[in-house]
Amino acid sequence: MPGAADTTIDLLVTERGCADGREMGDALKGPQVIETDVAVLVAFAVIPVASVATCPGNPSTSVTIELSDPLGRRGVYDGLFFPPKPLVTVAGH
Repeated sequence: MPGAADTTIDLLVTERGCADGREMGDALKGPQVIETDVAVLVAFAVIPVASVATCPGNPSTSVTIELSDPLGRRGVYDGLFFPPKPLVTVAGH
């Protein structure tokens, strides 16, 4: 996770649905970012594969989010859930 003084957040975004193992590329939409005094909510969408797809595993895409202010003590959350879920760190990244 970024430090309190950081103004960027580096994320790995992975498509949840079956997508034949494709790279998301232009199918990835977002991020939608909402910043409050206590949280940064982040949401992405993806245009699904238009046909039947297998599920061999989907590659992650790196995305950097620019914040309007340093992160400070705010938590970073997946804004697609209610209540929002805290984002998790990935070992080695």
